[in-house]
Amino acid sequence: MEHACRRGRGHAHGGLGRVVRMAGLRDRLRPAVRAVLGHAPPASGNNYIEHVQRGQPPVLHFDYETVLDGRGFERPVNYALVRIVPPAGVVVDAGRRPYLIIDPRAGHGPGIGGFKDDSQVGVALDAGHPVYFLVFFREPEPGQTLLDVCAAEQRFVRKLRELHPDSPKPAIVGNCQGAGRR
Repeated sequence: MEHACRRGRGHAHGGLGRVVRMAGLRDRLRPAVRAVLGHAPPASGNNYIEHVQRGQPPVLHFDYETVLDGRGFERPVNYALVRIVPPAGVVVDAGRRPYLIIDPRAGHGPGIGGFKDDSQVGVALDAGHPVYFLVFFREPEPGQTLLDVCAAEQRFVRKLRELHPDSPKPAIVGNCQGAGRR
């Protein structure tokens, strides 16, 4: 079966090769259909333009307050530490282990890791933990290096420890939406 798929015959795995060929055809036909029928920008394109006009703030579903903005560091980076403001009715205990969720860099846009209630942000808040989010800004700062980002991340974690000196060490979660649904 594996040999048939590799050769593109589509006989194995329920016609996988046929589906792949059809998807390729769809992508090749799309520009021709748009040329004939016309094409208005989709709502998502309009949303993106509005987002750019607002300065591309994180797309977090939750309110937040900036704690440290790496763009103002001696060696500036395009990251910031924000504190998630608990929604009405959610009680957070400052003595509990704080959570630091690192925003993914998967092309979705800043804040995507906390864009819904059942994200890691929402789950940690519901459990009563203070939650912080490490957001990024779309463009790197001039001269920014990977070592600068590492130093900034260390500074963000130290700040978190200062804010919660009596709590256990923070839980640091590297969020990844890179293989999310379409």
